[in-house]
Amino acid sequence: MQHDKNEIYDYRWGLVRKSFLREHPLCADCLEKGIVTAAAEVHHRLKARDYPALRLDSANLMSLCKACHNARTARGE
Repeated sequence: MQHDKNEIYDYRWGLVRKSFLREHPLCADCLEKGIVTAAAEVHHRLKARDYPALRLDSANLMSLCKACHNARTARGE
């Protein structure tokens, strides 16, 4: 079942996103490379449109900088 983008990225998502970034302020991908970079995006490990039940689950989220988020999105991750 396909979910509308407005259903996925609603008010509750905004609150979870803000809280997650506060708790995880650094880019996870950069940290793996030994680089310290501020995170600007919260990425769903399993796509929110495919797994809507996990969209607010912190275990399915990771903080990323803009460049890493764009790279993962371009790869379809």
